[in-house]
Amino acid sequence: MKKRALLITCGVVFALSIAITAGCSDPAAGRGGDPKEPVANLIEDGATKYYKHQAWCPVCNGRPLYEKHYVDVDGKRIYFDSAECAEKFKSNQSKYLPTFKEQIEKAKNHEGMWYPNMG
Repeated sequence: MKKRALLITCGVVFALSIAITAGCSDPAAGRGGDPKEPVANLIEDGATKYYKHQAWCPVCNGRPLYEKHYVDVDGKRIYFDSAECAEKFKSNQSKYLPTFKEQIEKAKNHEGMWYPNMG
């Protein structure tokens, strides 16, 4: 009887450990790089950041940012959450850069603690 109780207990512990760790998958899977949260200055690629507190994609406002997805503008790096967004930005900077600059000013007014859709 004790063996059976021990086996059941072990089985429950094993099942719980699987259930708990099941959500711990790689958030970068399929996105092309290591996610860096929450801001661009945590990305250690040696590049000068366009806005060191950047924490959102300037195209879709998504997060997290990825080191692999970037565009250099005026010698400074802007990061994106996907290759598609980086390509959209490259192909139409005149559309996205002014909006990004406005968002940066809003973030500066909130001491960097601001994301699009916060108001």
